[in-house]
Amino acid sequence: MGVTPNAHGLLLNGFRQSVKLYRDNKKLFSSCYSLEIMLIKLENITKTFVSGKVETPVLHGIDLEINRREFCAITGPSGTGKSTLMHILGLLEPPTSGRYFLDGEDVTVLNDNQQSRIRNKKFGFVFQSFNLLPRATALENVLLPLVYAEPYPRNAKEKAVRLLERVGLGGRLNYLPGELSGGQKQRVAIARALVNDPDIVFADEPTGNLDKKAGYEIMQIFQELNRQGNTIILVTHEEFIARHAERIIELHYGKIKRETKVTERLDASRELEMMGVK
Repeated sequence: MGVTPNAHGLLLNGFRQSVKLYRDNKKLFSSCYSLEIMLIKLENITKTFVSGKVETPVLHGIDLEINRREFCAITGPSGTGKSTLMHILGLLEPPTSGRYFLDGEDVTVLNDNQQSRIRNKKFGFVFQSFNLLPRATALENVLLPLVYAEPYPRNAKEKAVRLLERVGLGGRLNYLPGELSGGQKQRVAIARALVNDPDIVFADEPTGNLDKKAGYEIMQIFQELNRQGNTIILVTHEEFIARHAERIIELHYGKIKRETKVTERLDASRELEMMGVK
């Protein structure tokens, strides 16, 4: 059965009204769309460290937006504020001034307990020095963040085992950190960062203590995590590591010098194949 003239008129009128509604509220629709894809927004963030009467300014008016499921690398010379910026993004350090919006919420106005809940629920952290407990096994180290989970997951051990298997350490569950290589320790740290199902994984110089092969293996894991939906924010001073990201944010003396979309990204899996690693 065809569409009657009356029905056709109603459909056409409805379409016209929809177009008019969009035109009249274009800014609202655009802002809602931006909010949906934007995960982080910094507005004029500054940071000054104070020791007695000495003030040391580190960050100067940082404006930055990071979208959901994006892979960003923060680069720059030593002492330029890379780690400080990551600590502010990870709610490990408060800014001196400015505003930080996470999922549209201004988190700079939240108290310590509220920020801690966000950290435990939404963030995972990987550091250059691994930060593993030396007398705890790989499995026990991965389980550690769940101590603060409410309630404690009934399947916690099974989940930790799956994560260690996911990073290639299924056969090292009961090894102590002293029995693992640097690359293996970093894999344990990544599994630990993922145990709370975070939206964002922060990685501060995660390959800094590793050789090139181990570095590529760690970047292979981060690229896979990003493909599976995690937002990755990585701090590095190594250009070849930064080129695994989608966007490079370069800091220079506490300010964003430039932001660059990586047009020729390195694929860690391919780099490992070229090195003869399967």
